[in-house]
Formats: sequence, C-alpha cells, structure tokens
Amino acid sequence: MRAALYARKSTDDNDRNADNKSVTRQVEHAKAYAAAKGWTVDDEHIYIDDGISGAEFKNRPALLRMLNRLREFNAIIMSELSRLGREQSQTSNALASVAAKGVRVFFYLTDEAEIIKGMFRAYADRHGLKTIARALNGDPGCREVLNRYFDGRTPPPPRQGTGSWAPSSIRAMLHRERYRGKVPFGKHRKVVRAGARTRERQDEYLLTERPDLRIVDEALWQQVQARLRKQAAPTPSAPRIRESKYLLSGLLRCGRCGSSMLATSMVIGTPRTRRSVRRYACSWANSRGSTVCQNTVRPRMDDLDAAVIETIERQILTPAAVRRVIEFALEEARAELRTPPALRDRRERELSKLRVELDRLIALVVGGKAPERVLAEIASREARIRELEREIQAVASESKSWNWQAMEGLIAQRAAHLRHVLHSETAAARSALVELLAEPMKFQPLGHREYEVSGLTRVGMLLETASEKSQKVASPRGFEPLLPP
Repeated sequence: MRAALYARKSTDDNDRNADNKSVTRQVEHAKAYAAAKGWTVDDEHIYIDDGISGAEFKNRPALLRMLNRLREFNAIIMSELSRLGREQSQTSNALASVAAKGVRVFFYLTDEAEIIKGMFRAYADRHGLKTIARALNGDPGCREVLNRYFDGRTPPPPRQGTGSWAPSSIRAMLHRERYRGKVPFGKHRKVVRAGARTRERQDEYLLTERPDLRIVDEALWQQVQARLRKQAAPTPSAPRIRESKYLLSGLLRCGRCGSSMLATSMVIGTPRTRRSVRRYACSWANSRGSTVCQNTVRPRMDDLDAAVIETIERQILTPAAVRRVIEFALEEARAELRTPPALRDRRERELSKLRVELDRLIALVVGGKAPERVLAEIASREARIRELEREIQAVASESKSWNWQAMEGLIAQRAAHLRHVLHSETAAARSALVELLAEPMKFQPLGHREYEVSGLTRVGMLLETASEKSQKVASPRGFEPLLPP
C-alpha cells in the first residue's frame, strides 16, 4: 500500500501529547508505523505544515497539496485527528473529500493507546511478559495472544534498543503511571556524588492528576500492579541470586542474534523415566520467539561446560602455550621499562601543571568564591595526579631491579593454578573464566544438533575463530533439544 504522511504544528499549539509538539517526531513515528505495516512512503508524499493553526484551512499549503494528489496514494498517516484540523465542520469536510477518493486515514497515536491497553489486559489475564513480548514480535506460537489482545497486529517496537519487543520494556511500560492519568514530578533528582552528577530516585515525589492522558482505567491498573508486586516478591524457597551458579551463563553470546545464552531446564524421557536436564539456550529465542532469533540449538550444560574446559586445557595450558605466554609477558614488561625520555618528560610537565591548577582551585574554595562544579574539577585533577605519580614511581622503581626469573615462575604457577580451579566448584571456575576471557565466547549453531564455540583469552586464542578450524561440538545422539510448544 502507498501511504502519505501529514504533520502539523502550530506556534501556539499546547497539545497535551509530546508527539504533536514536533513535526520531526510526527514524521518519524508515522514512518515507523508505515514500515511496521509494510507500506511504502515516498518522500514527495510527506506533507508538513509547521507553524500553522489547526483552525486555518485556506493558508495551509502542504494540506492543500496533499488533497490535490489523493489519487497517488491509498492511505494517509498522522498522529491524531487534531493534526488535520481543530475546526469541526471544515475538518469533517476534509475527511469527506479524502474518503470520496477511496483513501483511508490512520492515526498512529490511537493505535499506540490500543497496544498499551492490550498489554495491560494480557498481563492481567495471567499471560507472562515473555509471552506478550513474543506475541508482539509476531512469534507464530503466540498468534492467539496477538489476535485476542492486539487485533493480530505487530506494532513497531520502541525507537531505541534492539529493534524488537523485550520483556523488560513491557515490564517498564506496565509500571508507567502516566497511563493511569498521573504524571510524577520530582521522582528523580540530579545530585553530585564523588565529583560526578547522577540521577537518584526519590522516596517521596508529587503525582499530578492528568485524566486527559489516561489510557487504562484504575481497576485494570490496580489489578496489574498487584500481580507485578506478587511476581517481584522473593520467597524463602526461591531467594534471588545475582551471581549465576552456572559456569557459562552470560559468558556465551548467540552467534545468530548476539544475545546472551542462559541456563534453562528441560524435561526429557518417557512419563515413567521423566527427568529434568539443564541446557544452555539463546535468551532472545527463549523470551522473544523465533521471529527475533531462530537459534533452537540447546546443548546440554554438562557437555558444553566439559568441552570448553577441555579446550582451554588443550590450547592454553600446554607447556608450549604457557611458554609463549611467559615470553609475551616478559617482552611487554621490558617494553614498559623502555619508556622514552620524552614520555617521562611529558608526564612530569603534566604533573607540575596539574598541581598548580589544583592549588588555584583550592584557593577559590577557601575564599568562598567557588561554584559547585569546582569540587568536581578538584576531584578530577587529584585523580589524575595520583595516576601520574604511580606511573612515574613504577617506572623509576622497576628500572632499578627486576626479578625476571621470579616473574617466569609466577606465570607458570598461575597457569597450574588455573588448571586446578577449572575443575573445582562452579563459582571459582566461573570467576577464573571471567578473568581469562577477553570477551564473551560466540556460540554458533550449525544445524539441529551441531554447534561451534569460539573466543579469545586475554593472553591469546582460547578457541580458534570461526573463519579457521573452529572447535566443533555435537550433541550426543538421543538428546535432541526438546523445545516448548
């Protein structure tokens, strides 16, 4: 379908909706609305009347051009009816002219309100955040939810972020008090902590009644908030754990979409032999559905943990590999000691300059003439002075004596310790991997039962990159991933 966009803003327009205060934002949101529906919009059919009253119909050049070209498109998109006009009779006449040509008019703000209502109704009806997100992303497995609460339409996701609906963004929208017709003031306040500005949430703030902004009624709001509170409350049987208790959770990235691989539990076997098996799965495929990520390979946790540890031992902890690490570390240390005289001079000159500036800033504080930002400037200079003093002192002390043999022994000792830690309890092994890895490892699905894992350590290759001979790990036969319906 070919669509035209119309945007208008008056210089005296105090419209309650923030979209209507900017024609740029109106066009941006209308384009996103058209793209979500698969419609095309030519630049020549973007009509903008900026700084013109909604009661004016004769002196609106963009509107008149659009009405004269109605045969060139099938639909008109605008934020809401007030953009077309604020004078009832003439606005009705304009709509009649559009309808007579067979052109339909769509208001994206009205649609957004319906989407928000659908989220609240779905959550109140006991559907989870993941299910709602997957439905909004068009996952075929959640088609019933999409049809029931969102009229079968997949709306454009929030402008910023990953380009898809996430459970976290839906949770944030369910907490937004603006949708119940209340606007918070003073909920956050800017404060200075350790010389840096930050925003802090306040325990007490003002809620202003704005019934014109209400999208959901109070009964539905309270029903949703009660369920959110219940879901957020930890129970004695299920305490919250911030640090993962699984070896590779958060240390793997899906090779398809880039999201984290998380630990999941799957039930396998017959009704008599049924048991739960831990596996790793792509978090987006699990929470947002197959339309966002089609990675359905879910390896057994014990198999993948063992494969990663075995690869580290084979490629990093061999005598030859440890020797290369020692040589690399020694060369880096020697290079550090060969600091050019010009670099040392620049450090000393910068240190002298900073000390003079610091004395002047302190004098302003003592004299009572210092604005608030001076404290931040003082903290910044003091931190840089300490850093320069450490660098100068380190070079001076290390250049006098360096125990190269002790350094070789220390590196070899740490390598041996790493081998021991990787086979100890999960928490210790996970901490060692966090220190060892230069970046999260990449989990690339190759087929229904095959995948490869690749990554880099801070001292060289951990697993070979996918462009070379990658470490390939196949799921054992008989353990196909059992996906939820």
